[in-house]
Amino acid sequence: MPLPAILTGVAKRCEALTKRTKQRCWAPAAHGCRTCRVHGAKRSRTAASGEAHWNYKHGECSKTARVAYAAASQHLDQLEALGRSMGFIVGPKRRGRKAGK
Repeated sequence: MPLPAILTGVAKRCEALTKRTKQRCWAPAAHGCRTCRVHGAKRSRTAASGEAHWNYKHGECSKTARVAYAAASQHLDQLEALGRSMGFIVGPKRRGRKAGK
């Protein structure tokens, strides 16, 4: 038997859009979540991050590693621009996507 909140229409509804009709899903949202179980109900507040996450392997691609890489890349871009302006560096520029752009 369904819960009384679902029968009366008071239950919180899933906020996801369906792929087929592009309309809002009408399934009830999971407890404490914004979406139903079909659309990946999870609590963002309680989700573990970093080494506490169950799928953590080495940390090379973690958020903190990406931020550190972006900072180092931006510093390298500044050094390269300084070296080129002073005439120390000649030849092609460093390849790849520039940080912060």
